[in-house]
Amino acid sequence: MRLAPVLRGLAILEDGYDQTTEIAGLPVDRIEAEEAKLLERVKRFMARLPFEEMGLIRDALHLD
Repeated sequence: MRLAPVLRGLAILEDGYDQTTEIAGLPVDRIEAEEAKLLERVKRFMARLPFEEMGLIRDALHLD
């Protein structure tokens, strides 16, 4: 970002169905600091398996 004249950032967060869930405008000096926070927030919208560990699936499918 130091090499390009960026004035502001616009983050569009989507869920697992490609639906927009949030739009965040960021001043250029906060983009790098907020990016990780936005990533953590968007991970909550994504689909995931209802298991803590993949070992449960391996055991259920007898993949030993």
